[in-house]
Amino acid sequence: MIERLLYQGSRAESADLRIVRDQIETPYIIRFLDARDEFSTSATNSQETNTHATLVTADIGFQGLPHDRVQLVLDRVPFYRSVTVESRRDSANWRVAGHGLISRIEDRVEDTVWFPEQWDRYLRIHIFNHDNPPLVVRRLILSAESRVVDFPAEAGGQYWLYYGSAGAHRPSYDFAQTRPLHVKPFMIELGPGENNPAYRESPKPWTDRRPGVLYGVLALAIVIMGFIAVRFLLKVKS
Repeated sequence: MIERLLYQGSRAESADLRIVRDQIETPYIIRFLDARDEFSTSATNSQETNTHATLVTADIGFQGLPHDRVQLVLDRVPFYRSVTVESRRDSANWRVAGHGLISRIEDRVEDTVWFPEQWDRYLRIHIFNHDNPPLVVRRLILSAESRVVDFPAEAGGQYWLYYGSAGAHRPSYDFAQTRPLHVKPFMIELGPGENNPAYRESPKPWTDRRPGVLYGVLALAIVIMGFIAVRFLLKVKS
């Protein structure tokens, strides 16, 4: 089962998962279950006066937790409001993830908004109040389909699950098409995590390591091109 701790350690939306036995990579697939994982998070409310909207923001705490549904925990008052859900990474701009309606009409409550799956750290919800009193959101409950990692354990021994490699690409194994469909799987639990002493980050391009040199070269190129252009214009005039 892929749990919150594994999502937190993964650095490529679970594309960096690798299973190894005796230093040989073992193929796997990520399979969805007919169940959902829920993650509760606190919410901050603020008011946007020019749009008559309540802004509800949440910090999940890390990048990489999948969620395609958000439930708003609200006070028990009647309401009928439209909402817009936005998300962003650490330093990116807000982008729209989805729209929806929330309401509490007598005993019927609609307090959940669905949207395409997101993996971003920050979430923001616009609740458009119009001329009504603003709603107060106590907390948010994010959810996504539960996932498990399926792999063939045909030989005994110790299997290692590696994750956390920056820039890793999702693997493509024959196992996704050739795995037996009528074998009953059995669940295993992960042992305690530990750091891999052999892991080394891939070196960044020299342009990222020395941005000052890049900007200096660009500035020098602009000066040289400007000098050449001026000389050419003077020669044309003469």
